[in-house]
Parts: sequence; structure tokens; C-alpha cells
Amino acid sequence: MIIPLLNSLGALNLLRFRPKQAPVNDSPISDELRAVIEERIKPGLDQLEAQRQHYFEQYEKREKVLKYFAFPAALVFGGVQLANLHLFEALLYPLLALLFVNHWVNKPARDYIAHYKSSVLPILVKLYGDFTYAPKSEFDPELDSRFKVVPRFERWSSEDAIKGKLDDIGFEFCELHLKVKTKDSTRTVFKGGMISLTMPFEFGAHVIMHKDKGALGNLFARGALSHQTVALENPNFEARYEVRANDQQLARYILSPAMMERLIALDDLFRENVQGSGLMCEFVGNTALLMLPYSGNLMEPTDIHTSAYELEKLPLIAQEIALLSGVVEQLKLDYMATRKLAMQQLSQGQLRQ
Repeated sequence: MIIPLLNSLGALNLLRFRPKQAPVNDSPISDELRAVIEERIKPGLDQLEAQRQHYFEQYEKREKVLKYFAFPAALVFGGVQLANLHLFEALLYPLLALLFVNHWVNKPARDYIAHYKSSVLPILVKLYGDFTYAPKSEFDPELDSRFKVVPRFERWSSEDAIKGKLDDIGFEFCELHLKVKTKDSTRTVFKGGMISLTMPFEFGAHVIMHKDKGALGNLFARGALSHQTVALENPNFEARYEVRANDQQLARYILSPAMMERLIALDDLFRENVQGSGLMCEFVGNTALLMLPYSGNLMEPTDIHTSAYELEKLPLIAQEIALLSGVVEQLKLDYMATRKLAMQQLSQGQLRQ
């Protein structure tokens, strides 16, 4: 009973809204992008900064209540209960009270994030292409039955959906939290981002790529028994990932040397910026599904303590979209090269006849 209650109150997330260091970003804002931000976003930052200061003042006042009243009161109550040999009450009730007060303290920070997302992110994503932003995604609850890289789940939540096109490729992104029920609580099986690319052509093969889990772990991965391991010519890629497919040759066309390098770069970017833990991909039909587990939050502002005028602290997604554009471009180039080769082989066969 206690564990589910603590999970629902976010007991392990008490420091979420404390000042934190900005994520690593090796590519500063370009002059061109800065000019667009100055022209389209900065005029609205005065109102955003006023809202941030309003929420921050509330946040500071509530923090003082937590620090100078709630904590001492919890300690006094716990001490009284210990003196009366009521150990359970001495631990449980002060903890529950502090969790509720902490939830109340952090409400202004959550309100600021909600305001930020509704006012800035719809403009921000349009800077990078034909995209729209929504706080929630149109999530498919049967996703794990369609794709092997999606772990089986029973509960889910999603947020921060970006939808649009990269050239003629359908693009969808959302942040996902997938869970399964256990005896006393729930267990997270995935937390991170999901990217779906809808191609104007069929891949012709079913390819599954996930983090290398060792010989035994790879054997029990979803889809492992129905597909064969694909040998690739990139030692760095093979050291990171296990690839299985129902067609070895087509799998190598899809995961060409250039494509493997692009996927490694995308994986590295998420590892550096949002504490990513390994890219997973699946190519089936006309869909490329990328699952990127990470513990950070890609779309939130750094924290309520940071001025809205600090453009370097905006949750820039330019690098991610740039790399994804490269993945899309490479998929199209590899498809065209494969198609050209097939046509040449067909033509040569007809000439021999």
C-alpha cells in the first residue's frame, strides 16, 4: 500500500525543480537560428519572463514554508511518536505530510512549465520544419503488438508530441512512459522518446535493432527466435547493437555503412544531452520506429530559476531534428541505390536472355 502511494506522489522526484546544470550542448545556436528566435520568439519573452517571475515568487514563498515550518513540524511530530515508542507513526505520517507539502511547493514550477510549453514550444518546433506541437500524443495502446522493440506494457502515459513532415516522410515524436503492474506497485519498462518515420516505400524486410545485451539477453529479446542475426561491417556498431532480420541482404541495404554512422551519432546525442541509454530501431512495412530511452526531459525549460531571456537555455531540438533529417535522407538514398541496383540486375538478366 505504501509503495504505490509514494510512486503516485513522486516521492523520488523531490529535487526535480531545484536549480540544475544545463545539458551538454556541443553545438551552440547558429547565427541564423538566433536571428529567427530573436524575431519570432523574443518579442513574446517579456510576458513569459513576467510569468516566470510570478511563479518563481510563489515557489520561493512555498519553499520557505517547507523549510521553516513543515520540516521542523515533521521532526517534532516524529520525535514525539518515537518517545511514545510509536515507530511506524514516527516514520510514516511525517513522510506523507512532507510529500504533500512538497507537491504543493512545486506547483508553481509545474504551472510555469505548462505555460512555457503552451506559449513557446508550438513556435519553437516550427523553426525546424513543417511541425506542430501538442502537449499529449495520439498514442496507440496496442503498439507493443505491432513492434518488437516496444516492450510489453500495461500502463502508459505520453506527452510532448511533435508531428509533421521531413520532405515527404511522415514524422511523429512523443515522450513515453510505459509500465507493467507488479504485485505491490508498477515497474517502468520504458521511459524516453519514440520517433515514427512513415516512408513512401516499403522496406521489404523486417529488421530489429536493439542494444547488445550479451549472448543470453539477445537470445530472449522480442523477435529473436523468428529472425536471424545480421553480421555487419562496422565493429563499433556491432559492439553496441544486436541486429536481427528475416532477410539478411535487405537488412544490410537498410543498415548501410552511412546509415549505421548516422544512428550512432543520434544515439550519442541523446546519451550526452538527456542521459540516453541506448537506441532501439525497427524497420517493418513502410515504418521506421526509433525508441530512445533516456532519464532526462528533452522538451522542458532548464528550470524555473533560469531567466526566459537566456536563449542558450531553450530546449533546443535542432540537433535532434538535424540528425533525424540525416537518417531520413540516408534511408531514401539507400532505397534509391537498392532500387537502381535491382533495375540493373533485372536489365542484365533480360539482356542475357
